[in-house]
Amino acid sequence: LAMSVEWTLDSLGNVLGNPWLGKSVIKSCCKLSYGLAQKLCDDAAEEHLQNELPPLHCGYSWEDVRKDVKTLNMLAKAMRKRRFERGAAARCVPSRERCSHDAVVGLWLRFVVLADKSKMLFERDSDGYPIRAFPYVSQETNKLVEEFMLLANASVARVISAAFPDLAILRRHSPPKQNKLEEFVDWMASLGYFIDATSSGALHASLVRLKEQVPNQVSAEKQSSLAQGVWFMCLEVCC
Repeated sequence: LAMSVEWTLDSLGNVLGNPWLGKSVIKSCCKLSYGLAQKLCDDAAEEHLQNELPPLHCGYSWEDVRKDVKTLNMLAKAMRKRRFERGAAARCVPSRERCSHDAVVGLWLRFVVLADKSKMLFERDSDGYPIRAFPYVSQETNKLVEEFMLLANASVARVISAAFPDLAILRRHSPPKQNKLEEFVDWMASLGYFIDATSSGALHASLVRLKEQVPNQVSAEKQSSLAQGVWFMCLEVCC
């Protein structure tokens, strides 16, 4: 049993008409991990996945599943591209202790794109003690789920705010803390990197360029330049 949101989408992921929201019963044909879904997207041969494939139900084939996952991924890519073109921003915070002027390789950044947060994983020995740490690698299928979660959240928020314009309580992210953002921009400039923070879209473009210049750097530092999400009543923005 679930509460579901259903859309009709065109080939670019644009919502056609109004979404349907309501109680539902979901009967899945299989349960996929992010890794397996990614391999299906990457057209891995079925015979190479035999040890990973879960039971399949309801008369579907793995080619049916592969086709649906690839279609969803195509839509998610188009939605994500459009979201960033409209000004959605990547978020980062520097770790000063692990950065030096003469060792750019030592520059550690935490890159977060909305819900796509960096995290560390640990490999343990037979006694349960950690023996290795490594960053969790986000794949396209992680972003696929993220895009549809964001679309669902936005759809539900619109329905709630339309039904209860004076009473609905929603959640949004506040702008970054200005002093922390300016401090970050100045610090990066001292290292030779220009960051344009005049808008969320400009900031995102700058961070994408920076990530290409200094790849594969991850920091577990908290995002001190970011304000926490806040709850607000529609009355605050409708009046």
